[in-house]
Amino acid sequence: MKFRDAGVQRTVMVRGKCLSVNVRQKQLSIFVALGEYKGEMVEIEERSEDKALRRWQDVAASRDLGQ
Repeated sequence: MKFRDAGVQRTVMVRGKCLSVNVRQKQLSIFVALGEYKGEMVEIEERSEDKALRRWQDVAASRDLGQ
């Protein structure tokens, strides 16, 4: 099986804003979601692409609550 080296761009919504997140397959069952939110890079590893994207959204949204 060939892994996605460069990854693919996905669009997610955080607090009403559309944001671009890169998702790549690091290992057979490890996906990495990487994107910038409010000037900071957010990187998440999960066992599926969908889980990585959902967790990326949650982490980015939770950064708003701390401010």
